[in-house]
Amino acid sequence: MDLGLSRDMFDSFLKYQGMMADVFQHLQGVYEFDIVDGNQSADAINRELQAKIEGVLEGKGIAG
Repeated sequence: MDLGLSRDMFDSFLKYQGMMADVFQHLQGVYEFDIVDGNQSADAINRELQAKIEGVLEGKGIAG
């Protein structure tokens, strides 16, 4: 779906992605979301998520 942020569809998509990243960063500040680096392998992301979730379930808050 093209939002028409630019005459070029690819440029419009990049602008949209940038806007989404800005919103997520704002929400992180408001709600103190923990960020997971999506540039890792799927296995590394899974391990990180498991560690963070286990920390929360054990009452330790967000695991670092």
